[in-house]
Amino acid sequence: MAIDVIKGSIRAEFSTLRYSQVWEDADVMLAALQPEKSSILISIASAGDNALALLLTDPQQVIAIDINPAQIALTHLKVAAIATLGHKDCLAFLGVTPSNARTDFFNECQAQMPGTAVRYWQDRQGDIDRGVIHIGKFERYFSLFRRFVLPIIHSKKTVEAMLAASDLPTQERVYADRWNNRRWRWLFRIFFGKFLLGRLGRDPAFFNYVEEGSVGNHFLMRAKRALTQLPVANNYFIEYILTGNYSGRHGLPPYLTETNFATLKDRLDRFVVVQDSLESHLSSTPPGTFDGYNLSDIFEYISADDTQRLLLEIARTARNGARLCYWNLLVPRWSQGDTATVISRNEELGAKLSLVDRGFFYQRVVVEEVIGATEFPPSSVGQR
Repeated sequence: MAIDVIKGSIRAEFSTLRYSQVWEDADVMLAALQPEKSSILISIASAGDNALALLLTDPQQVIAIDINPAQIALTHLKVAAIATLGHKDCLAFLGVTPSNARTDFFNECQAQMPGTAVRYWQDRQGDIDRGVIHIGKFERYFSLFRRFVLPIIHSKKTVEAMLAASDLPTQERVYADRWNNRRWRWLFRIFFGKFLLGRLGRDPAFFNYVEEGSVGNHFLMRAKRALTQLPVANNYFIEYILTGNYSGRHGLPPYLTETNFATLKDRLDRFVVVQDSLESHLSSTPPGTFDGYNLSDIFEYISADDTQRLLLEIARTARNGARLCYWNLLVPRWSQGDTATVISRNEELGAKLSLVDRGFFYQRVVVEEVIGATEFPPSSVGQR
C-alpha cells in the first residue's frame, strides 16, 4: 500500500512515514510487468521494497518516486544499507534480526545517503534503534493488533498451529476447528473497520471513494481466504502480521533475500530516487520514455476522472507495449472510456495473479498494456 504520490483528490498529511514495508506482493508485480532486459521502469517508492526488486530484472534504470519526504528518506536508507553492509548486517540493521549495533550501522551508511535523508534519520535515532521496517504507521497498527487484540482471540499455540501448517487441508482444519470463533469475527471486524483503520492505521481521507458497506467484514473475508486458500508456508505477509517479524521460514521480500543481495548491490547505480508527485514528474517526461509502471494502489485515493487523466498521462510517457501493474483495495479502478483505446486491460493475467497474491487484502491485481499512440498533451491531474 502506498499513496502520498497524488495530491489532487484527497486531503491527507504528506509527511508521516505511513509504510516502513511494502504490502504488495513483489512476485506478483514482477509477473505482471515482465520487463525485458535494459528497460526503463518507474515505481511508486513507498518503503522502497518493490522498487528495489525491479533491479532484479536487469533494467537500464529504475525510478522510485514519492511525494512524501519520509518515504523518500526511508528508501534512501534501505539503498544505503544494501550498498554499505553485508547481508547479515543489513538484516540486523533494518530490524529483521536482533541487533544492538544499529547506530553503528547507521553511521556507516551515512556516506551513501543525501544530506536530507541523513538529517531526517539523525532526528529519529529511536526509530533506527527499533529497526526501521517496524516503524511505519501501518506497521504500528499491526503491532497494536498483535499486542491487544490477537491475544484475546487466540492463544500462542493456535497462532503457531496456523503458521506451522504445511498444506491447505491443514490450514482449513485449523481455521475451522480453532481459528474461526466469535471473538475472531467480532474483534477483527471492529479493529479493521473504517473508523479505527482510518485513524490509527491509515488516514480517514483515504476512504473518500470507498463505497463498501462494511470495510471490516470485507477484510474479514479476505483474511479467511488467505488462511484457507493461500499457502501460509510461503506467505511472509501473514507471518509478519501475526508475529511482528520475518523468521525466514515463510520467505522474505525479494530485496531482503541472500540470493538477491549481491545482484541488488551491483545494480544500485541504476536506481534513482525522486521526491515528487507522479503527475508532476510525468508532465515533464518526454513521450515514449518508460517500459513499465509499478503503481501500487494509487488510484484508490483519487477520483474516477482523475484516474483516467493520470492513465492518459502514463500512456503519453510510455512506449507502446509498456505494462502497468496496480492494485484495487476497496475502490474499483482501471482504464475505461477513451483511456481504454490506448491502454488495454489484461483481465486474464490480472485474475490469475489475484488468485496467488500473498498481499491478500487486495480485491484485484490490475495488469494493463499501452497499445496506442503517445501523442497526448500533458494533463493536469487533480486540477479543476
